[in-house]
Amino acid sequence: MGNKRGYSVSDLFRLKNVSDPQVSPDGRRFAYTVTSIDEQSDSYHSAIWLADGSSDPRQLTHASGLNYQPRWSPDGQRIAFLSTRARGPAQLYLMPMAGGEAIQLTRLPRKVLEFTWSPDGQTIALTSRVSVESPGETPSAPIVIDSLRYKFNGEGYFDTSNIQIFRLDLNDSALIQLTNEPFDSAQISWAPTGDSIVFVSARHESRDRDTVSDLWLLGVEDRSTQQMTDSFGDCSSPIFSPNGREIAFVSTGYTCDTAGRNNLIWILALEGGLPRCASINLDRSIQAGPASPGSLPAPIYWTSDGAAILARIHDHA
Repeated sequence: MGNKRGYSVSDLFRLKNVSDPQVSPDGRRFAYTVTSIDEQSDSYHSAIWLADGSSDPRQLTHASGLNYQPRWSPDGQRIAFLSTRARGPAQLYLMPMAGGEAIQLTRLPRKVLEFTWSPDGQTIALTSRVSVESPGETPSAPIVIDSLRYKFNGEGYFDTSNIQIFRLDLNDSALIQLTNEPFDSAQISWAPTGDSIVFVSARHESRDRDTVSDLWLLGVEDRSTQQMTDSFGDCSSPIFSPNGREIAFVSTGYTCDTAGRNNLIWILALEGGLPRCASINLDRSIQAGPASPGSLPAPIYWTSDGAAILARIHDHA
């Protein structure tokens, strides 16, 4: 206690942030991301680690740059993750847990934003930005702003691109773009049957002037889309119930002035009707929790039997 000293800037370079823990399907191990600051390159570095609670954790990725968002295959034999190791935008990689080098699965012109395994482990759905007018092309200067939402901190200026959904077949490496709309389509989650994907999109006319986003259902084979909610607040983080009959999601339930309101858990039955609130008596806000660069943990999870929903909340924070 006698060696106490004040906090210094150099201490930041010794801090390591642990985030995004992902439990294996058999419940015996978990993968997670460790992020640190690289003083020499003035950038972040992240690696994926593995722990089982009985032995020392071991580092799975050793490549430079960012290695993050580990996701187990349904059979627990592989881990897919995102990486900037190729010195370009983050791409999707696949690592066999039995040993061996990680394999690069995508080579998209823009970074892969998120991805999720299909229930049978044969397909991965992912999202990336694509220009609707000229897919794959880099926008040219000058920057033209025609939307009220034109820039995000950490992302920079928006261009004519939108977030689109892709399907990657792991058997033949075929990558198929499933959406091609002038709207962002994000926060994807597979149906247990594997024939559809629920996602979040704001496609209404006043989307630049409010915080409303709706749930949509995408048919994987025919690429059809169906709107599931109608201006039901700022919907986010949808996830199917294990039996595929319901979708849980997060929303304040308000279409404006949402900043000071609690995020609540809502459940939507696929057979129809309005969403019902599952956390109406909880005087806390559902939150995604702390995030490392490039990843944001999901705020809600169904239990395997579908009897309950696990949630992250802010309590006196």
